[in-house]
Amino acid sequence: GEVVLAVEDEPAVLSAVVETLADLGYGVLTARDAAEALERLRGTERVDILFSDVVMPGEMNGVQLAAALRRRHPRVAVVLATGYSEALAEWGGQAVAEVLGKPY
Repeated sequence: GEVVLAVEDEPAVLSAVVETLADLGYGVLTARDAAEALERLRGTERVDILFSDVVMPGEMNGVQLAAALRRRHPRVAVVLATGYSEALAEWGGQAVAEVLGKPY
């Protein structure tokens, strides 16, 4: 019954994420970048988990999106994914310790 906001700029990857999460019983909302994700988070839809790519187009990456989310919704769980381990940066003063590697 939990709702996941999946943020991924690659359509094929996003489609696979949505299908997998739905098969596991999650409700799934989507966004193609951090700006769209923040817009959805400002709405009335319930979000229990943020599942975001780290490297995305736009002004904000997944780590920055997670930090912005934490300021507004500290109880939402965060799962970050990347194929670029060097893309990980400081998050809220603490290094991101666990990230799902791509391909998953």
